[in-house]
Amino acid sequence: MSPREQPTERRILAAHLAAHAVCAHEVGRAVLGMSLEDRSKQRPWEDTTPVAIRAGYLGETGSQVRVEEGWLVGEGMILAAGMAAEFMVTGSIDLDAARDDLNELDRFAAFVRTGPATWAMEVFGLAVKAVREQRTAVQEIANALLMHVELDATAVEAFLDEYFEQ
Repeated sequence: MSPREQPTERRILAAHLAAHAVCAHEVGRAVLGMSLEDRSKQRPWEDTTPVAIRAGYLGETGSQVRVEEGWLVGEGMILAAGMAAEFMVTGSIDLDAARDDLNELDRFAAFVRTGPATWAMEVFGLAVKAVREQRTAVQEIANALLMHVELDATAVEAFLDEYFEQ
């Protein structure tokens, strides 16, 4: 894509999904397959959400379930990665398109001690840094996804093995 071309919705989605996968790989999560058309394959990383969060449990009044902060930061970074990629491709973030990721970030923000806004900025900053550092991996996975529409976990892992910079 030349610098003057406007990115298509499919290219933006491909970069979004690729960035999720790259950040998931960076924090040690298993990377799953992904698809531009099958919405059930648009969360390309292993769900390791603690059972208490999955059940919506916030504890008794005045207390919260203890969740490992490293897990929260990693999950937040993965969720924010799609928006970071969109920003890098288009120069803006479509909040309607990012609604699912933003809702998940909001849900996890209840478990952070630093405050939701501080945490959201932290994980978005980490995601932008990771997507920039791994730009080649994001671009190669996105290009392959545009070409094939769907990639299985083995294909994504092969791209990560080849292009992910340690």
